[in-house]
Formats: sequence, structure tokens, C-alpha cells
Amino acid sequence: MPSYSAPIKDQQFILHDVLRLQECDIPGHSDLDPDFTAAILGEPGKLTGKVMAPLNIVGDQEGC
Repeated sequence: MPSYSAPIKDQQFILHDVLRLQECDIPGHSDLDPDFTAAILGEPGKLTGKVMAPLNIVGDQEGC
């Protein structure tokens, strides 16, 4: 059975190393440290991996 894991490390890289999220002049962005964003991104990642991904298999087998 195929599995899915969300690309949280890739998303973290984009947010903090490329976009430099904490250094933005936008109010509130200075509070978004890597630990906080990892927690925020981790929960939807669990949902997609454990709930949504298994549903794709049933749809692929039965079709529309």
C-alpha cells in the first residue's frame, strides 16, 4: 500500500531559508519561528497521510 508523508522539511526550508519569514516587516511574522511553523504544518500533514491518502486507493480501484 502506498504511503504519503507531507513535505514539511521542504516547506520549512521555503518559509525560513528562502522567504526569511521571521525577517519580514509584516506584523506577527516575527513570532513564526521554525518550531512553531513545524507544529502548524505537522498536523495537516498527519491528516493527509492518515486520512486522505488511503481514500485515494479506494477511488483508484473503483473509479468514479
